[in-house]
Amino acid sequence: MTSEELKIKLDRHLEFIETGDNKLRANFTNDDLCSLDLSYRNLSGAIFRNAKCINTNFTGCNLSKAEFSSTELNNANFENANLEKSMFIMSDCMWAVFAGANLKSAEFNSCDLSYVNLTRSNRHGIVLIHNNMDYANLIKYSIIKEN
Repeated sequence: MTSEELKIKLDRHLEFIETGDNKLRANFTNDDLCSLDLSYRNLSGAIFRNAKCINTNFTGCNLSKAEFSSTELNNANFENANLEKSMFIMSDCMWAVFAGANLKSAEFNSCDLSYVNLTRSNRHGIVLIHNNMDYANLIKYSIIKEN
C-alpha cells in the first residue's frame, strides 16, 4: 500500500466516523501495514482481515469495535490504545504490547497471545477463548470471563 492509498483510506474513514456510511469504513483486508506508524488515529470500526501489521505502531489509537481477523500482529504496539469491543479472531499477536490499553469487552478467539504484554490494561469483560498465552505478561491481571 502506498502512502497516498493509506492517506485516502484514513481520510475516508474519518468521514465514516462522522456519517456512519459503511462504504467509507477503512477496510485493510489483505493490506501490508508492516512497520507503519498509525499512532493516535481514530480507526474505530476499521477492518483488518488477513492484514499484515507486524511491528505496526497503534499507540494511543481508537480501535474500538475494530475487527482483526487472521491478522499478523507480531510485535505490534497497542500501548494506551482504545480496543473496547474489538475482536481478534485467529490472529497472531506474539510479542504485541497492550500495556495500558482499554480492552474492555474485547474478544480474543483462537489467537496466539504468547509473550504479549497486558500490564496496566483495562480487561473488564474481556473474553478469551482457545488462545495460546504462553509467557504472556499478566501482571495486575484478573480474568473476568474465560470460556
